[in-house]
Formats: sequence, structure tokens, C-alpha cells
Amino acid sequence: MGETILSSCRNVMRHWTLPSALALLLWGSSAFACGYHPGLANAKLDAAHPKSLSVAVAIRRATGDGLLDTQPKTSPLPTFASVGYQQAVHQLRVLEGKLSRLPSDVSGDEVQRFALVFVRSRLWARYAVGPDGATAIIHTSAAEDNETVVLTDESVLTAIADGHLAFDTAVDRGLLQFANDPGERTRLTLRAAIAGGDMTLERTH
Repeated sequence: MGETILSSCRNVMRHWTLPSALALLLWGSSAFACGYHPGLANAKLDAAHPKSLSVAVAIRRATGDGLLDTQPKTSPLPTFASVGYQQAVHQLRVLEGKLSRLPSDVSGDEVQRFALVFVRSRLWARYAVGPDGATAIIHTSAAEDNETVVLTDESVLTAIADGHLAFDTAVDRGLLQFANDPGERTRLTLRAAIAGGDMTLERTH
């Protein structure tokens, strides 16, 4: 684990200030920078994934078309208690529940694994879906090159939950993108879990 952390820090030292790099070392391997925790985040950090820019452009266009509400919910303080972070985690947990309730003919007999990233906040989660349900680990490190990845944004899941955006429309417009997804298995699994489901957030006022 120490080697993994050290390797990650070497990759970002060229772009980070010394205090930021030291903070990453002290924080530990499971807490990588995201927009909800600006104490670790840095505008010069590399994009979350090679497809992140494409999703970000699609989000900008959809916002201009009135399909998305992209009001930033990132915290002004480096805290895990921010409203935006709580809502993002809630979305990811609701998705975990929906994946857990998939019938076995959809989830399959083998465990299906994928990573999901919110491209603007760079918040990562990892999912495992199988015959015994689904589990999610939230606020993880970025995906490896060979992992299946789902790229989207908090605002996209909110729009789908509110009925303002269809799952297939989100895919067609590039608001939901997939990488390393042979046979589109992950896309089909997510469609089954999300398309007709209720992902409404418990709003925090």
C-alpha cells in the first residue's frame, strides 16, 4: 500500500505544490482529491479519466439547453459534512440499492464490477453486482486502465430521478459514458437499475 501511495504522489508532484503533495501522503490511499474536499483538490490535477472532457462538454451543452441544473454544490471548506457531498453519496447509495434489487436474469451469476466517477467533482465509487446483491465503496482512488468505468455527473442522475431526462437520452447526449465495457454489459445493467427507478434525493435545506 505504501508503494501505491508513493507512486501516486510521484505522478502528481510535478503539478502540485509541496503542501498539497504532503497532504496526500498524510491522508492515505483511500482519500484521493475530489471537488468536495478542496483541501486536497487542485485545479492543475489531471482529469479524472480520458473521457472526462467529453462528458464535461456534454454537460455544458445540456445545461445550456435547460436539461440540467449544474449549480455547484462543492464545499467551501475541506469537510466530509458538506451538503453537496452528502447528496452525492446519497445518490451513489440509492444506485447501490437499485442494483441490489435487480433480478438474477439481469445481474447474472458472476459478479460484475465497475467504477463510477462524477467528472466535475472527481468523486469515485466502485460497485460489485452479483446474484447476492450489490455493494458500493465510495470515495475511492481512480480506476485502473483495464477497469470498466461509468462517467457522469451528479446533475445527470438528479435529472433522471426528477423525470427531466431519460436514461437513453443521457447516453445519446454523452452525459453518461462508458469505458472498457465489453458487450455493453454495464450499460445494460445500469439501464435496468435506473431507467424506470426512483433516485430522488432527500433534499437538504
